[in-house]
Amino acid sequence: MLNRDNINYSIIKTSMITEKQKSDFLEVFNHVFHEDKGLDWFKWKYQDNIYGDSVIVIAYDKAMPIGIRSFWRNDINGRESYQPCDTALYIEYRKIGIFPEMSKLALEQTREGYIYNFPNENSKGGNIKMGWEKYNTWFLSFCMFKNEMLQETSFIQDDYLKWRFLNKPNQNYYYTKYKNEYFLLYKRSNKMYYVLGRFNSEYKDRLKLAKGGFFFIYKNVQTLTYNLLKSKSTSYVFNKDDKKVTFSIPMNKADFF
Repeated sequence: MLNRDNINYSIIKTSMITEKQKSDFLEVFNHVFHEDKGLDWFKWKYQDNIYGDSVIVIAYDKAMPIGIRSFWRNDINGRESYQPCDTALYIEYRKIGIFPEMSKLALEQTREGYIYNFPNENSKGGNIKMGWEKYNTWFLSFCMFKNEMLQETSFIQDDYLKWRFLNKPNQNYYYTKYKNEYFLLYKRSNKMYYVLGRFNSEYKDRLKLAKGGFFFIYKNVQTLTYNLLKSKSTSYVFNKDDKKVTFSIPMNKADFF
């Protein structure tokens, strides 16, 4: 039987993380998500982050890593902001209070920032119990007319474009052009692309041109596409007395693209 007295936590700012802690983080992440992320991915996401330190909590059973929770630094419009993501916990350690404890420890270390995320179904319930509030729902919509891309997307700043998308290891992004504007695309499947935003054409040569296909955007209104595919994304926020989220959170800030 598990003994909660054996569970201990390391709270780490990513500029101070050790090689052993990075290895522990990746061990849990890859085991739970059946992935094969390496140090290059970790360095890109956390140590090359243009905004600064993220906060990572690693839970241990004695010396064995068994859970991780990260508050990923991802600012919005110059505001210090964190997006909880990359949360993983071994099955046998769930439902005994480790997830809320990791969240509490991370929140204590990010008191000066705004907190927002796009939780999956596994973590949404736990977030709500801890006081998270539903903020916005985005519905996937088929882009029948390319003019919609101009109306529904925001411009992605150069420094964010380079770090977040162009420098991401083992990931290809695409682009399309319309009315002298260039649009960043995430390839969801063969010939199916999500439009993430507009970008500076100076960087188009680091992307692949999407030759044909179907383009989709996220809208704040329920669409026929959603009724057919049931695809949506909901953002949640953790409001503090002096840090209440009242600003727009672009979909291109979500960590799953």
